[in-house]
Amino acid sequence: MNKDIQHYPTMRPTILLLLAAMAAGSAQAQLPARPSWEEAQATKPSMARPSGLRPTAPLNSPKPARQEQGDPNIISDTPEGTLTDNTYNSSSAFYQTPFGMAMETTIDGTIGAYVKDANGNYYIKNPISKIRTDTWIKGTLKGDTIYFETPQCLMMSEDQGSRQAYYVYNMRLNENQTNFVPDSVERCVKFVASGDQLRQVSPGIMGLTTQAGAWTGYGDYDLTIRPQTDQATAMPQGVDFKPYILSYDNSYGTRSGVKCSVAMEGGTFYLQGLCKEMGDNCIYGHFDGSTVSVDMPLYLGPDMEHGYHLYAFGAVSEIEADETGRPQEHTYLANHLSFGYDPSDASFTSDSVLVLNMGKRDFYYLYGYRRPQLRPYAPKAGQPAKAVFSDYMAYTKADGYGGIKFVLPEFSTSGDYLVQDSLFYNMYFDGQLYTFDQPLYRNVDEPMTDVPASYADGYDFVTKDLVRTVYYYSDLSTIGVQMVYKYDGMTMKSDIVTLNLKEVAGIHDTPGDKRVVSTTYFDLSGRRVSGDARGVVIRRQLFDDNTTATSKIIRP
Repeated sequence: MNKDIQHYPTMRPTILLLLAAMAAGSAQAQLPARPSWEEAQATKPSMARPSGLRPTAPLNSPKPARQEQGDPNIISDTPEGTLTDNTYNSSSAFYQTPFGMAMETTIDGTIGAYVKDANGNYYIKNPISKIRTDTWIKGTLKGDTIYFETPQCLMMSEDQGSRQAYYVYNMRLNENQTNFVPDSVERCVKFVASGDQLRQVSPGIMGLTTQAGAWTGYGDYDLTIRPQTDQATAMPQGVDFKPYILSYDNSYGTRSGVKCSVAMEGGTFYLQGLCKEMGDNCIYGHFDGSTVSVDMPLYLGPDMEHGYHLYAFGAVSEIEADETGRPQEHTYLANHLSFGYDPSDASFTSDSVLVLNMGKRDFYYLYGYRRPQLRPYAPKAGQPAKAVFSDYMAYTKADGYGGIKFVLPEFSTSGDYLVQDSLFYNMYFDGQLYTFDQPLYRNVDEPMTDVPASYADGYDFVTKDLVRTVYYYSDLSTIGVQMVYKYDGMTMKSDIVTLNLKEVAGIHDTPGDKRVVSTTYFDLSGRRVSGDARGVVIRRQLFDDNTTATSKIIRP
């Protein structure tokens, strides 16, 4: 076998052995990473429909394609008439999971629109809540009811060169209650207009299907479309906003930072620029000289990228028993958040959670900041905090390589935010400072000892958020990582953190007399599984002192 090919296989396996608990096991319980679109919306399933629905034409990750000549008629331009734009929509909805089943959930706060023309016709934009097509369906007003006759073509989708048309149908359950089929008797989806609000009243679902009427797993019922009446607060003119860093606990057991701006005007506190989705709008609260009190929810405007209205909330966590009686941690939206003010450094601190949420009724967060702290931002030199190991893959002769993952720090040891472009790292293989070079590291143009924190070649060096993955090509005993910060003519280094690869055989429970208050289980892809799942399972325990521990369990 060619040696180069052995060293450079065409695909990397996913690093599976988890070391996340090395950091998180002794840290405060973290707000979880943002769940997938499907997982997040499955928090409040309706009991109105049977479980086990299996669509006949699964459509995973649909990608609407541009309309071409010869395609079925699709209403893609805004119809003429009276437009009610950026509506606030809510419904009960179905979506197809990657496992081929259809799950049911509630949807709240999606952005839509409708048009009423001079002839009494109505047009609804994005009628399927889980798929944003930016197209319309047409209905006709008869009496007090709007009839949307189906099928109507909603979108074209293209996958590997094959184009497929998808339609809206009025659908009902089949006799076995395992799937939805087009309703052959009632072909119309019905809405009633009440003032400026539209409400779906037909008994079936408004489902997305193939041209032949095979259900794809997507659909809505009890859809309500109403004007958005909440008003966002834009940045006030003439107010002096100062640069700040909002730091918060991340899911790696460290602190992350976000650049933002803070202003004080009279007795009002303003926070702006946490994310691009909030635009120029602000979170604001009342300041009494020692405490900032923020009443929520606060509307932050339409997030057109994700298709939801964005709100700021506080959040609280509670321990509740699940259906099996096991204690589980649940997070709920709260209508208040407070920051304590420290005049010595003009900082603001909260022990709660600041949530930027999609919609205002269900916990479905876009960003979550646990234990947020706001401090004035001024770049400066300082000793970087240490890296934190997260995952590893052992070296094997068969593969010819191993891999290591670690989390970069964003702050110095004194709590100052680091200029990320000035951050580097050194690696120590078996205690020796290592220089990356060809031929082992074929994408490195010049010998590299100080590796830029942002460096990635997509092969030997991989970046994702704060996590860095580096592959190595010999049977090492230890790997060390040292952070290097070069700023304002100074070079400062962190302590070296070292992982003994020969001793890492598993992750063990945290010892002591702590009481377990909740236990959750995950597979190696990070998906939540039941406690009796077989194979390799990761168990996460939350203790009564708010620490966590993770262990790897192998069940044959």
